[in-house]
Amino acid sequence: MALATLPDVETALGRPLTATEQSKATPWLDEASDLVIGYLHPCPIADPTPDPIKRVVASMVSALLTPTTTANLPSGATSIAAGPYSVGLAPDAAGTGPVLTARLKMRLRPYRCGNGMVSVGLGSERA
Repeated sequence: MALATLPDVETALGRPLTATEQSKATPWLDEASDLVIGYLHPCPIADPTPDPIKRVVASMVSALLTPTTTANLPSGATSIAAGPYSVGLAPDAAGTGPVLTARLKMRLRPYRCGNGMVSVGLGSERA
């Protein structure tokens, strides 16, 4: 279940979505929601979804729909060099799906319970 809707993406973009964008945005909403749910785990997400969480998911999808001027990177590239200059890339730098950036994680911080840590009871394996 997506945590945001197409109207939320339209609000983030500041314009209505085209039919092509709607067909692209629908599965991306699910992927972006999966990222947010995974990041907030094990914290429950209230129903209805709080507006800040909706805005984070919508922002991830709208970033995918916004044209960028960066050059296309070769698939799977981990570094690019030109003369003495080189740049290393993260393994998922050329990914095509939603990205949960550090800034978006900061916006989700109030919804993380226990700072995202989970306690596990430990006990001796000796009988």
